[in-house]
Amino acid sequence: MPPSALKQRPDAAALAGAIEAKVATFEPDAVVIPGVVTAVAVDGHTPGHSAYEIASGDAKLLYVGDTVHHHVVSVRRPQWTVQFDGDASLAEASRAALLKRAADGNLRLYAVHFPFPGLGRIQAGDDGFTWVPER
Repeated sequence: MPPSALKQRPDAAALAGAIEAKVATFEPDAVVIPGVVTAVAVDGHTPGHSAYEIASGDAKLLYVGDTVHHHVVSVRRPQWTVQFDGDASLAEASRAALLKRAADGNLRLYAVHFPFPGLGRIQAGDDGFTWVPER
């Protein structure tokens, strides 16, 4: 999370000040570990929320964090927001863009809120996206 995101929340300002010198921060879409981890901006959920694209050779994994909360609802209807989306319209656009990125790139995806083990792929359809879990 970038320090600017923490400082936007008055209750987190003290925390940001206490940890800033001890934490390597990054901006959205930053290369966190060259050739391995890239932050992917997913605005609208919470300040500074990120997804991560993790690479190993030609293999890639997209970790989506809290961008999608349900393997059917959030995927099939990315325009449906949840109360935790701080900016609903921005979260909707970010979620749809992230799902499109996953589908277009046929990326392996890890979603912590999906049924165990949360690994699979996203397929684009005429009326939204579909979660295809690994078997």
